[in-house]
Amino acid sequence: MIREERSGSVAWMPYTIVDQKVLGSATEGVPLNMLKTSICSAYTGPKSFYPAECVKLVGEQKEFAPEETVADKGDKPLVAAGENTQGAAAPGKGAVNTGLQAPAKDDALEGGDGDIDVDLKEEVATPAPANVPTTPVVAGKAQLEMYWRAFCPGCMSFITKPLLSLIRNKEFQEIIDFRPVPAAGTSFDAKGNFVCTAGMVECLGHKWLSCAVEEFHQIGDLVERIACMESKDNKGMTWSFIINRCFEGEAFTKMKTCYDTKSDDLLRKNVAKRQALRVPWVPYVILNGTPLGDASHGIGLKQLMDAVCKAYSGPKDLWPAPCQPKRLRDEAETKAPAEEVVVKPCAPKKKDTDTTGNQYDDPPGIGKPLPTEPEAKTVTEFEAKVIGGKQADDEETSSATMTAVVIPGVCFVALVAIALRLTRDHKKDA
Repeated sequence: MIREERSGSVAWMPYTIVDQKVLGSATEGVPLNMLKTSICSAYTGPKSFYPAECVKLVGEQKEFAPEETVADKGDKPLVAAGENTQGAAAPGKGAVNTGLQAPAKDDALEGGDGDIDVDLKEEVATPAPANVPTTPVVAGKAQLEMYWRAFCPGCMSFITKPLLSLIRNKEFQEIIDFRPVPAAGTSFDAKGNFVCTAGMVECLGHKWLSCAVEEFHQIGDLVERIACMESKDNKGMTWSFIINRCFEGEAFTKMKTCYDTKSDDLLRKNVAKRQALRVPWVPYVILNGTPLGDASHGIGLKQLMDAVCKAYSGPKDLWPAPCQPKRLRDEAETKAPAEEVVVKPCAPKKKDTDTTGNQYDDPPGIGKPLPTEPEAKTVTEFEAKVIGGKQADDEETSSATMTAVVIPGVCFVALVAIALRLTRDHKKDA
């Protein structure tokens, strides 16, 4: 904490960090339920110390240390006693770090109970754990949280269009702390089994998505893979097909191992995060504690980009070009993003309950259509001159009038002459 404070990365106070992960934000405090849930989710010590309340919050403990490991070291629960306690603290902390490997995303509800008894001098001299990210921490990042359901039409549209377009700009990758939670509409039945709005297929999707969030920490890579999993081209496909399509080689192996060993536990943690706040529609996007959009209006690229620019409060030299003042944007000749059709969110049919989770309308309607170009209209040469600001020439007008009067007159005179001649011939014959 002293090192972080000196580096200027403490964005607000109290700045609560649990196992290298920040709880709360500059606009939201850390409630008791969130703190309890984080500790319960991260605890991997002896099972005998696992509180009964943790079972209610996040379910049964999935990963724990053998009881004899603690006994051999002579530790006593919740007591700090000299060198033995310090010797045991490092393995305990290492166990928590091994179980949680997502430093770049919001696992704010997944935390660990850090060591509070370590001597300050030893703490300063102790090297950082191996899995702590070595990249510099950027203070003032925009904290972007996203709660969504697998294959919800509004979620698919937001992920594959505005979110993907924004994150493909590497300048925005540097200023966003992305915290995805794929657990909306998921809860538990009386036996502790998962219950999802669209059935077990959706629950399987949430397990796979939870593994993607867990295994891929770089924001650009993560969003690309989530967008692939949520692509409309996957409609009607099995999740096995989707995973084979979106992950290859080592990435596929990581996903398969995660799904087989810890996907249940990861989804339970994500459900606990979702239950810690009210999710009235999906995708539910929160930026620095403030929701974007509403149940009737989706989020477009320009709205998302402008909101991220306003939420970022870090060094100005990291500002993306679209966040620069208008004068600088004009000098750089940066084009504004084109407006796109936005898909409405999936709004719930009824309130959230402990047994069924949120219920959503699928599919939602489409947002306001973009104005269309007027149909092409054929115009005459005369109309074209008038439209272009010119009046028809007098000569052309008089010429048209003469043509309309003279030609019929000539025809009439010719007919009369023929009739008279025929009449004379008839009289001669008589």
